[in-house]
Amino acid sequence: MNQKSFFVAIIFSAWVFLSGALFAQDEDTTSKPFFYSKKFVSTAYVQTGVNVTHIVGSAAATTHFSLHWVINHKFVVGANYHILSSREEIKKLTYPDYNKDIYLTHHFAGLSFGYILFHDKKFSLQPELAAGWSNIKFTRNDTLITRKHYAGIIPAVYGTWNATKIFRLGVGINYRLIVGEPFKDLSMKNLSGVGGMIFMRFGRF
Repeated sequence: MNQKSFFVAIIFSAWVFLSGALFAQDEDTTSKPFFYSKKFVSTAYVQTGVNVTHIVGSAAATTHFSLHWVINHKFVVGANYHILSSREEIKKLTYPDYNKDIYLTHHFAGLSFGYILFHDKKFSLQPELAAGWSNIKFTRNDTLITRKHYAGIIPAVYGTWNATKIFRLGVGINYRLIVGEPFKDLSMKNLSGVGGMIFMRFGRF
């Protein structure tokens, strides 16, 4: 199994698990919620968003998808996937004498842990820390593919408008820290950066 298939399998398994938690949880009926306990409330939501960030010396955009399990309306465990969605040219940092443009591909997949403050109010705050696998890839000479793997750490703070019981809208600020060996002039400083995000959440909270 290649790396792409492996991470797709992880995300799909997490989706099945959290979907079970989401649809089994219903405190307003006589059926028992997922992981039922008098002092244990289990819910789940999905989140999608766009992040404007700084990478390889310029503004860039990343698209974010994540699945989250919420315990007692406060503690949050998530599975996260981010992909660079803008075209970022890196020839000057890698092969400056090459006669064609070289564009960067970047992915991040990892787990996150967060805590929701003011969960029962109209607006809430959520500090979060995500960590996991990150990689870059680019193609030269049409067929020569270069791949590099790194660790990624992303602390973030989200502000959320709790619009309804099943829908929420928010903004956030984060910092993407990439850790590993540089490739030519493509340093960890070039791959790391501050970002601002807008997102939507769907599920039970």
